[in-house]
Amino acid sequence: MHGIRTRLFAAILLAALVPAVPAALLVNNLLQRSRDASLERHLVDGLEAGMEESRLALAASREALVRAGEDLAAGRAAGVVILDADGRLAPQLAPPAAVLDAARRADPRPQPVGDWLVMRRANAAGDDLTLVQPLPAGLADRAGRLADALATAAALRLDRGAILRGYVAPFLLIYAALLLAALGLAALLARGVVGPLHATARAADRLAAGDLEARVGADGPGEVGALVRAFDGMAERLGTQRRELARLEKLAAWRGMSRILAHEIKNPLTPILLAVQEARGSYRGPDAAHAAVLADCETIVREEVEGLRRLVASFADFARLPAPEPRDDDLRPLLDDLARLYGERLLVEAAAGPLPGRFDAEALRRALINLIDNGLGACARAGRPERVRLRAASAAGALVVSVADEGDGIPPENLERVFDPDFSTRGGMGLGLAIVRGVVEGHDGSVSLESMPGRGTTATVRLPTLPQEAR
Repeated sequence: MHGIRTRLFAAILLAALVPAVPAALLVNNLLQRSRDASLERHLVDGLEAGMEESRLALAASREALVRAGEDLAAGRAAGVVILDADGRLAPQLAPPAAVLDAARRADPRPQPVGDWLVMRRANAAGDDLTLVQPLPAGLADRAGRLADALATAAALRLDRGAILRGYVAPFLLIYAALLLAALGLAALLARGVVGPLHATARAADRLAAGDLEARVGADGPGEVGALVRAFDGMAERLGTQRRELARLEKLAAWRGMSRILAHEIKNPLTPILLAVQEARGSYRGPDAAHAAVLADCETIVREEVEGLRRLVASFADFARLPAPEPRDDDLRPLLDDLARLYGERLLVEAAAGPLPGRFDAEALRRALINLIDNGLGACARAGRPERVRLRAASAAGALVVSVADEGDGIPPENLERVFDPDFSTRGGMGLGLAIVRGVVEGHDGSVSLESMPGRGTTATVRLPTLPQEAR
């Protein structure tokens, strides 16, 4: 079973790991392609070209502002002079106050302030000349964005390894969590599948060793649970069949012995009784005491011979018990016959009219007589009036006959053994209930006992009313 558990864990881990390989390769390929050096070089070259263009445009604007300043200084212009992008006077433009403040503090060299170029110098008369000129539209914004992009590219180039680790580490953590979940699932499956299978294997070993009470005593999911239940059902049926086989073997042995005993005991009984009678009848002497002894001997021998004949009859009945031949019949005549046979000692209770069924009347009569005799004997042992109640009725496709007494009852520990041919609590051979069971089972029926010690016993016989083929 450890092999099954190991293979189950390996299969789940393999199922979890196999998709990770192509996923990892794909992610790595995407990362490498996204960080390809040639693509990055093209990107940087484009950004640098944009920056160079911005620098050239700025340089051209500065040169134009310097030339305009020289011209205005030679003409003795002073104060703040606002020019347009082409270097012409543009008093209608209104630079922001911050630009004007920066222009008054500017150097003789042009310098950008936002979207403007400012420059301060002295004219030919020595007075301050402040020049303010707007840059080409969007130049400063484009230059700033290009500078930021170049800085970002440089940072990415320096942090390539950190970026890769930033992608790989979360991937590994997530997949580690998935592997742990897969291991937990494998443990649950192993507990639900391997545990019942292991218990089934142990129960099978016990059953093979002869322990018919071996059961799995566990359950499992799906087909494993069905296997466990099937095994327990098989073990239950096997135990029942083994016990039934042992009973049948025992019954067969007893029938063989009964046949031999009936034959060996029956033959000498009549000569023994005749010899004693002859001994008594042949005495003609005057000794009255001796004649009385002979008469007592004859009485004792006759009684014992009659007891042995009854015993032989029981052995013979048990040994040659034929298989019943059920046929459609009416139970009413049999009940009337039993009522006449036992008189007031038997109280018959049954609905008026016929009681149709399927039975062998002679075999059933023998079985009921045994039950009635047992009931009468139980009443006598209990010191109560010898009276037995017999009930008969049809119910649920069966003919039900019960024989109840108020005798001494049967102890609970003996209820399962009273049908064995070698078991008796009255000193006899214990063949009566064995004959009853043989007759009833020959009808494909069942017989059961309910008893309370000191209060009586009820024997219930159920016989099917349909042929086996119809059932």
